[in-house]
Amino acid sequence: MKRLVLVALVAVSGLFSGGCQSNKDPVRDQMQIELQGLRDRVNAMEQRVAGMQAVPAPAPVGMAGGGEVFNEPGVTVHGGPGAAQVYDVAGDVLFASGSASIRSTARRSLDRIAQQLNGQWAGNRIKVVGHTDSDPIRRSKWPSNDALSMARAQAVLDYLAGKGVDRGRMLAQGLGSSEPKATKAASRRVEIVVLSR
Repeated sequence: MKRLVLVALVAVSGLFSGGCQSNKDPVRDQMQIELQGLRDRVNAMEQRVAGMQAVPAPAPVGMAGGGEVFNEPGVTVHGGPGAAQVYDVAGDVLFASGSASIRSTARRSLDRIAQQLNGQWAGNRIKVVGHTDSDPIRRSKWPSNDALSMARAQAVLDYLAGKGVDRGRMLAQGLGSSEPKATKAASRRVEIVVLSR
C-alpha cells in the first residue's frame, strides 16, 4: 500500500514538474497543493506504523511471560488478581489419586516452569497453592482434603527448589476444596502463582 502511494506520488509529481511551463497555471497549483497533502498523509502513516511496531503486544492467554507459547499437557497459563502469571497444573497430571508424590511424567512440565521462574520471573515471589475436589478422603494417609492439598503444594515447591528456584521466594498453601472449579477433575490442581512485584 505504502509503495503504491509513493509510486503514484512520484508519477504525479513528475507529470506536474515538467508538464506545464507556466507558474501561473491554477490547475497545476491546485495539484501541487493536493500532492503536498498526500505526502503529509504518507509521512503521518509511516510515523504511526513505526510507533505501532515499537509497542509490544500483551501476552495472550496460554502464553508465558516472554511471549513463548507454553504447550504442556495439563498446564494452562493465565493471569490472575495480584498475579503476573499463573501456571495451573492439573492434579491428575501431577499426582496419583490420594498421593502427594509427583509423577515422573509431570517432571518435564515442572522443569519448564522452573526455567521460566528462574528466567523472566526471577525477581518475583511465588505462591504454590494446592487444591482438591470435595470428595471425602477415604483411601490415603491424609486426614483431610486440606492436608492433602498442602502436602501437594509442598511437594511441588520442593521440586521447584530442587530445580534451582530460590526457596526463599516461594511459599506453599493448601486450600483443599474451598475454591472449586466447574468439575471435580478441574478442581484438583496446583497453581504456581507468580506474584506481581
